Amino acid sequence: MKTFATRPPPRNRLLIFARVPEQGRVKSRLARELGEARTLELYEAMVSDLLASIGSASFDLEIEVLWTGSEEVSGSLLERHFGDRPLARQAGETLGDRLAVSFGERIFFHRAEKVIAIGTDDPSLTREAVERAFLLLDSCDWVIGPAEDGGYYLIGCRAA
Repeated sequence: MKTFATRPPPRNRLLIFARVPEQGRVKSRLARELGEARTLELYEAMVSDLLASIGSASFDLEIEVLWTGSEEVSGSLLERHFGDRPLARQAGETLGDRLAVSFGERIFFHRAEKVIAIGTDDPSLTREAVERAFLLLDSCDWVIGPAEDGGYYLIGCRAA
């Protein structure tokens, strides 16, 4: 009987919350200024730049895209924009609901020890910044990357 080597799931999980780039369904406030076609081009570039900056998964870090989009989204469209990264559809009505569901699933079902979520609004976010946030979770329960507008660009927690 042939055996297959297994490894435990990565301790750290990075969740990238993203909308599937679809015209008329991304960055609505910006689209009022730039138009839907130009806004779609800009958003596609933002997603592409962020994914390039974050890089690939490693032995200790899983990178997963949590997507939302219309009912017309196809597997080929997901692959075109997000590559071969693991994907899951966002669940929940509000961002708070979506974060709670995704963090809970990764900690309780995937056995992640640390989970960090980011969005696609800052394509200049670096892998190093994300790795620093994971390191901070060694000494605290929560980490938040504050944004200048009063929101945040990163939020994470560790399992209890």
